[in-house]
Amino acid sequence: MQGRKVRLAFFSLGGSEYRQVEMSWSTFVLMLLLIIGLLTGLAMGVVYYVSGAYQKHQLAEIERDHQKLRENLRHYEERVREMADGVDGVNGVDIQMAADDAGEVVTDSSVGLQAVILDAEDNIDPRIDPATTQPNRVGVSASTAPPTDFLSRLEYDFRQNREIQKEISGRFEKDRAQAHHIPTIRPLISGRITDLFGSRSDPFHSRTRHHNGIDIGAAHGTEVYSPAAGLVEMVKTGYVRNRGYGRAVLINHGYGIKTLYGHLSSISVKHGQKIERWQVLGKVGQTGRATGPHLHYEVWVNGASKDPLQYILN
Repeated sequence: MQGRKVRLAFFSLGGSEYRQVEMSWSTFVLMLLLIIGLLTGLAMGVVYYVSGAYQKHQLAEIERDHQKLRENLRHYEERVREMADGVDGVNGVDIQMAADDAGEVVTDSSVGLQAVILDAEDNIDPRIDPATTQPNRVGVSASTAPPTDFLSRLEYDFRQNREIQKEISGRFEKDRAQAHHIPTIRPLISGRITDLFGSRSDPFHSRTRHHNGIDIGAAHGTEVYSPAAGLVEMVKTGYVRNRGYGRAVLINHGYGIKTLYGHLSSISVKHGQKIERWQVLGKVGQTGRATGPHLHYEVWVNGASKDPLQYILN
């Protein structure tokens, strides 16, 4: 193909004029390759520009998604920390004694005490109206339906469990406080029981009568101890010989529980005094209607006399 020439004619679209260019075949091929290279480079540049713009757009979308994820992560971390702090708070909370909810009357010496009734024989009637009690409920109040996402459900379960734990802890403290006010020990360390609770033959009358407590025989002057915490509701120092309980003390332990101590020779407490378990109340004597030195001991619960032996654990 050496020596061959290529002639290119360019016609005007608006007229009959035309121009022609003549070149060798090798020059034409070189020019054609150059034009193809330029067009290819231009196309590649356009593709690169479009691809770069699309990638930048995608990266911006990804960055926005990452920012949202980081914000959600921080939010979840804060919620988890709040739950962790809540767990620490529940574990370290100082649960208050809940004795007031059960009608506690022994934690404050300024509490008004019940009036004491003396019968015709100078005996003490410690009856009170039964305390009204609230229904025994366990659990938490009803709430809206639990959420569906994991963390919110975890928070929901945590709040529910925390409320239940607080209620259980409160009940435990309430029961522990109540146990401190239940008369579970013998009011006398020494001595023997000479008369039981219930029907008995009255030593002063030839007939059967109900005995509201137990009699514990002991030496004159033996110390009498309080079997539980409480308030001194009554101190009776005046008495009639061979009538009633003589010198006596009535203790209000709260929760509707009272204990009575009769025939004392001396009394060591005063009206309205707050006392604790094992505190000395007085000493055994023979005052009132008694055939010998002994302690007459009664337990009353919500206005009804109970067998004291049912409460003594030691």
